[in-house]
Amino acid sequence: MDHDGGYHLLFSHPRMVADLLRGFVDEPWVAGLNLGTLERVNARFHADGLERRDGDVVWRLRRQDGDEAYLYLAIEFQSTVDRWMALRLNIYVLLLYLHLIREGRIGAGGLLPPVFPICLYNGDRSWNGTTELRDLIAPGPDNQPWPWRPRFRYHLLDEQRVAAAGDRPGSSDNIVAVLFDLERCRTVVELQERVGRAVALLPEEANATLRRAFGRWIKVVLAPARGIDLEAAGAGDLSEVRNVLADRVREWEREWERNGLERGLEKGLQQGLQQGLQQGLQQGRAEGEARALIRLAERRFGALPAALRNQVMAADTALIETWLDRLLNASSLEAVFAETLLP
Repeated sequence: MDHDGGYHLLFSHPRMVADLLRGFVDEPWVAGLNLGTLERVNARFHADGLERRDGDVVWRLRRQDGDEAYLYLAIEFQSTVDRWMALRLNIYVLLLYLHLIREGRIGAGGLLPPVFPICLYNGDRSWNGTTELRDLIAPGPDNQPWPWRPRFRYHLLDEQRVAAAGDRPGSSDNIVAVLFDLERCRTVVELQERVGRAVALLPEEANATLRRAFGRWIKVVLAPARGIDLEAAGAGDLSEVRNVLADRVREWEREWERNGLERGLEKGLQQGLQQGLQQGLQQGRAEGEARALIRLAERRFGALPAALRNQVMAADTALIETWLDRLLNASSLEAVFAETLLP
């Protein structure tokens, strides 16, 4: 299952289509629709002499005022930018009209129903294709806009560019907003939190098929794209996916704790070895300078008393270097070792 197939599965459920209209189509006529009348339409159309066009999802619904006329929704799913989307959707809508005429849904003297075409895009790149068919048609003679260009446009919903669910008014109970947030997540912890929100919005009793569709989409499409393997875990339903993710998070937390402890011990040993080496080097340097000082002092002033020798060997590097500097010009042993208690 790819992205388009996964979305086809999800938007085959009326709850998804209703929340898509409520939350992400900012048109005044949406408030006048009776979302409880949503009805799926066969989306396999063909025209005489043309190849069959397998559409993504087509729905129809009525208005709140009880009018018998239908409004049709044609939803196209895209994970890549398609420059010719306006042309594709125009063909799609025209085939839908031919289909309705053939089935006798348009009465004598009747008019074709309004169709609202939506392109739902979730790619990383910003959509740069035109939403107007006329923009794809070259100008006529004298480089003037061709007056017989057909007028057609579609509604683009670039979900990576819409606000996150928490930033949109009325999105707290919108399952499509959660879907878009799931697409944005990059870590297992984020995925676990957003799956939990989806579970809360879809009570098990009334949403069994949609919960399974969400679970399958996460398992087969979303998780593998983020390097998370849920196939072996046998997760199916949305609640099972949430539980598997929770187990994974706990496993990784324990692993991080173990690795953290091991790294801490290793770091402590390294620091201890480094400090010991530094101390050893400093002690070795001080001892070498002390022996050199004793040798030079004895060559000038004769053998040193044992107590003085012990004091020199116990002194730090700074004091030994002070004595060495004095030794160059000192006239007596007392002038060199002024800080010591000479016998």
